[in-house]
Amino acid sequence: MLSNNIITYKQKLIIGNSVGILLRGIILSKQEINLLCKTPFFGATIFEIFVDYSFLNGYYAVFLKYFKEKQNYKNKLFVSCLLNLKSFLNNEKIKNIKISDTQLMELHPILIGRFFSNFLLSKKKEACFFDIKTIANSITYLSPVHELYYEPMVIAILTNNQKVQFWLIQQIEKHLSKNAYPETHYLETFHLMKMWYYAQTGAIEKAKDMFEKININTFILSYKTFLLFFYYAAGYKLYQTIELKQQTENYLKKNPYKYLTQFCANYLNHTSKT
Repeated sequence: MLSNNIITYKQKLIIGNSVGILLRGIILSKQEINLLCKTPFFGATIFEIFVDYSFLNGYYAVFLKYFKEKQNYKNKLFVSCLLNLKSFLNNEKIKNIKISDTQLMELHPILIGRFFSNFLLSKKKEACFFDIKTIANSITYLSPVHELYYEPMVIAILTNNQKVQFWLIQQIEKHLSKNAYPETHYLETFHLMKMWYYAQTGAIEKAKDMFEKININTFILSYKTFLLFFYYAAGYKLYQTIELKQQTENYLKKNPYKYLTQFCANYLNHTSKT
């Protein structure tokens, strides 16, 4: 019997990723999916922890649909944010998400970061993203700033938003001396964003140093396949080897989204001319 008796977020992270990765290779019937989703353990410890960015059009979309339609599911904001990301990756229109300041302050830092990241999916709403600094500077969220900025780093890479990447680098480096990234998967995502920023802004030697520094084995499992696309794409821009181009194309196949297909075509074409 699965029970939701895991206390700390770190415990959830370990269990969620260990179990979640197995779902990629299992074909479940509709009845099995319904039974699984009805268990509080699955919702809190697997679905909300193992957010499989590479399968938002696959098996994970089935779970998104279930929890979207479940009336008594408490974490509707989480689902709404992911559905917007799914729409963005499929070149579809995203929806406005509203939440009160009181509700916002009660959320987990990672979900707060996910909420603000939604503003980066729309150029018209980008300015709203920077309101996240108010939360980051509050007494309540000073310690877990590494969690607050995690999702914004991923979306800043995805949208190739150099303004936000630069701003995040500045904000995060203010906190690094305070152990803002005590866990390696946060730190390596930060390094990936820095490499991406350096590569895009012409600081090639800095980007190469960062590329060599990144340990891809420490990327968290639910994001790893997704982040590796950007790792190899940036690597190809820096070194232009056949192997890195093949790896980029390989990870594009593992992330079959319209947005990334267009992104890759434009990016690799531009890179080959530089």
